[in-house]
Amino acid sequence: MYVRTLLLAAVGLFALFLLSPTSPARADDHAEKERLARELMELTGSADLGQQMMEGMLAQFRQTPGVSEEFIDVFLEVANPDDVVDLVVPLYVEALDRETLEATVEFYKTPAGRKLIAAQPMLVQQSMTVGQQWGTKVAGEAQRVLDERHREAESKK
Repeated sequence: MYVRTLLLAAVGLFALFLLSPTSPARADDHAEKERLARELMELTGSADLGQQMMEGMLAQFRQTPGVSEEFIDVFLEVANPDDVVDLVVPLYVEALDRETLEATVEFYKTPAGRKLIAAQPMLVQQSMTVGQQWGTKVAGEAQRVLDERHREAESKK
């Protein structure tokens, strides 16, 4: 009985070790997921996100009254666009399992994946244009309906 209890305890501790967040197996899987997330970001151009954000911020700073060129110079000294990638990688690691990351990386290495990546900027731009047109159309329709309701309400007075 004592040996069986010890054996069960040992098996339980071993299982806890394997499943704990700090176990070597988990740490290796986490490191691999981080590597895959970085590779995916690189393949899709998302690794340039920090640079794009920084350029957008700089444009905004330059248009904001009271923001000095000295501030912008210091901002450029201390800002590291790669920090954004370091902040985004954990989001990929949390949201996607290893198999999904692997499959997605492999897809983006294929001719179809590379073609999709190449088309993305145009698709995003065109989608934004279509979305703006749709929003303008819907806003116009909403305003027309609202005006009509106000006229009806006025005529009932």
